[in-house]
Amino acid sequence: MLEEIRAKNDIVEVISEYVALKQAGRTYKALCPFHTERTPSFSVSPDKQLFYCFGCGTGGDVFIFIERIENVSFPEAVRLLAERAGLSLSYEETVAERKAREEKELLYRVNEAAMDYFKWALINTREGSLAREYLKQRGIDEATIGKFGIGYALPAWDGLLRSLTAKGFSAEVVVKAGLAVKGERGEATRPYDRFRDRLMFPIWDFNGKVVGFGGRVLGDSTPKYLNSSETPIFSKGRTLYGLHLAKEAIRSRGRAIIVEGYMDAIAAHQHGIGEAVASLGTSLTREQAGLIARYAEEVVIAYDADEAGRAATLRGLEILSGQAGLRVRVVGLPKGEDPDSFIRRRGPQAFIGLVNGALPLTDYRLELLFERNDPSSVEGRVRIVKEAVPVIASLANAVERVEYCKKLSFRLGVDIEPIELELKKYMERLRRKSKDRFGENRNTINVKRGSAKSGYLGQKGANLADGEDAAELKARLSGPERVYMSSAYRSAERHLVQLMMEDGAIFQRVTDELGLESFFYPEHRAIASAIGAEIEERGSVRVDRVLARLESEDLIRAATEIFMEDSGELYSERDKVVSDCIRLMKRYRIQEEIKRLEDELKTSEAKGEVSRSREILSQLQGLMARLSREFASFYGPGL
Repeated sequence: MLEEIRAKNDIVEVISEYVALKQAGRTYKALCPFHTERTPSFSVSPDKQLFYCFGCGTGGDVFIFIERIENVSFPEAVRLLAERAGLSLSYEETVAERKAREEKELLYRVNEAAMDYFKWALINTREGSLAREYLKQRGIDEATIGKFGIGYALPAWDGLLRSLTAKGFSAEVVVKAGLAVKGERGEATRPYDRFRDRLMFPIWDFNGKVVGFGGRVLGDSTPKYLNSSETPIFSKGRTLYGLHLAKEAIRSRGRAIIVEGYMDAIAAHQHGIGEAVASLGTSLTREQAGLIARYAEEVVIAYDADEAGRAATLRGLEILSGQAGLRVRVVGLPKGEDPDSFIRRRGPQAFIGLVNGALPLTDYRLELLFERNDPSSVEGRVRIVKEAVPVIASLANAVERVEYCKKLSFRLGVDIEPIELELKKYMERLRRKSKDRFGENRNTINVKRGSAKSGYLGQKGANLADGEDAAELKARLSGPERVYMSSAYRSAERHLVQLMMEDGAIFQRVTDELGLESFFYPEHRAIASAIGAEIEERGSVRVDRVLARLESEDLIRAATEIFMEDSGELYSERDKVVSDCIRLMKRYRIQEEIKRLEDELKTSEAKGEVSRSREILSQLQGLMARLSREFASFYGPGL
């Protein structure tokens, strides 16, 4: 059944529903949806039906992708993909998995029922007529009301609660969904409605499921806006209002417009600006930026023109640009305006004109400096330059830095030389701080083999092991050759695993000459064993079946990383590569045995065990002779 589900869910098609993929040869590239980055390191292989991020190490098949992106268990991921493929599914769940799934499904259902109640109250009650009049005054038509599921919460203390319990939902579930609040006098006090006398906006996740609500007062009570409390299916910081409606427009237009409030997003959509989403408040989060990065490469921020809106814009800029790697521009709304009021007063085309003319991130930052300081005074100009220099220094491109120095010089009416001097001094201070903190050549140790007789692996450099810094490496390894051998040995095992996956004959050769127990790294040994089990059972090997045999997510991740590497160069020289790898592994094992015996000899001599010392010395001489006889010509002199 799993193979049928996998076969009907092409990994490129599935992932493209979440991430903007671009073809690059035989694979597809994108910004990783699982961590923030500036340049794409996320790769999808249609041939192997795998994904892998070379930045954060997340990888696997289509099931693992859905597990991660939807934050669900494996059985839930299987169910979602089965539904996507139109397949019926039955499988065994653990008690905990079943309980979590049923709880989420119940919360979705109670939210859906609550939306129906609020919509009914808006249309069919006398109190709802005030909310309808408010929407009319704000220019929201009936089609948009229906599209966004807008409703009304009656003033009664328990109107929604009574309606939901009458439909079979327990009061406990209504409270857990964030739709009701427990009384302050303890458990015995009956809960009451969280939302009363408010215009209600359902909040959907990006898949179109109702996960919560936002309520706006119609009178003078506070707070003006009230959102559902955090629940197992709703977190304000992980949700963008309207994304389920906007994601296709965002993907097709290549940009998203982020506004602050519900009404801003609704007004934009009603007037054909379908790429608008709202951030459910004034502060963007990393999770929200990650959602946007799945669909867009550019973001236009159109927050209110007041001080709170500008502060929120600045907070969002760093997240969107620095952490999510998106191009960011900022709309300059007139003071006192928000997108909703501007669209109603000036029309959608005028708003689109503002969006198209939005300032790039750096220009916006510099513009704020001119608004906050007086450029006509000496003190103001000095302060502007001082605050602008870090902004310009943050630009990675030297040409951009020069151009912005020119812009600043022109607007201030001062020569460019003192601005460039301040920039140079600032960047030099940054370099000194970085050097003082980390030292020079701090990131890697790379020892190259110089022998012309070196084999395939001998041509490679030796780098730090994963998660290891230079000091740890130096402490662990006694000299350049040990650095090289440690890195080369790991590479040899990886290459053999990769080639064994490609060719069953190579698997047979490795098992005949080495044996799978010769693999030092447990993950390589486990992957090789899974390949062998597939060959023995089916007579052939396939990536998805090998992954299915691995027992942990860490093993699947390690296998995916190996299988996603380009094997073209290896396979074109496969006989030589396999020979090099096998000989290196054999040589390394002999060296390790020599080292073990040397340590044992020291201990034996210290204890005065003459007979044992002679026996160990004889073994050492035999191993050294074998090492010189079998491997010296292959690895060059001096080894």
